Amino acid sequence: MRMWVLTGMLAGTATMMWAMLAGHAAIAAPAPAATDPAPAGMVTAADPVSIVTALQASGYHGVVKVNKSGHTFVESAANGSTFAIDLYNCDDNDKRIGNKTLLFSTWWKPAPHLTAALANRYNSNAKFGRAYLNERAELVLELPVTTVGGINQANFGDVVDRWGSADADLNKAVDAAEKAATPSKPAPPGPVAGRGAGAITGRSAGVTLSAGSGTA
Repeated sequence: MRMWVLTGMLAGTATMMWAMLAGHAAIAAPAPAATDPAPAGMVTAADPVSIVTALQASGYHGVVKVNKSGHTFVESAANGSTFAIDLYNCDDNDKRIGNKTLLFSTWWKPAPHLTAALANRYNSNAKFGRAYLNERAELVLELPVTTVGGINQANFGDVVDRWGSADADLNKAVDAAEKAATPSKPAPPGPVAGRGAGAITGRSAGVTLSAGSGTA
């Protein structure tokens, strides 16, 4: 069962349920004034509004929010999944001032099929994003992105697309693990002699029914 932290990108066959990570329960809030406005056309973690603008320019929605701890993050969505982008590596970590790093993240609620082995298999092939089990046995996917000096729109759009691909790939692995852990149902019994195979003659009105017609 998938959950979202203030985080990032996917959808699959597994039943998904979205929730907010403890300590990150989000409340809508007006966008705070940027502590360090990004240069025109650039994205920086110090300017949440620049992140929203870049998300929208790449075809995603973006909203600046504040969690219960008073920390700003940006909420968005991709592949049918809500995600958020947290702001880290700050000059003032308590006040989240002078942020330098974006952290895309998403997580899945603990389940028997979500294991460290699953995360390791994903990581062995992944080029972007890191999966791991946290102390609550939740499967987490994260992607940190430094914005020191600013990143341009094309670069940011590529980062979001790559995050989406990483998220989708891990979700496929989660779906496959869930299916493998689900007991298969017994196969239905085979056809009964004289029923469902070959032509059936003289039933009810004396008509001949073609194979597979199913009724007299």
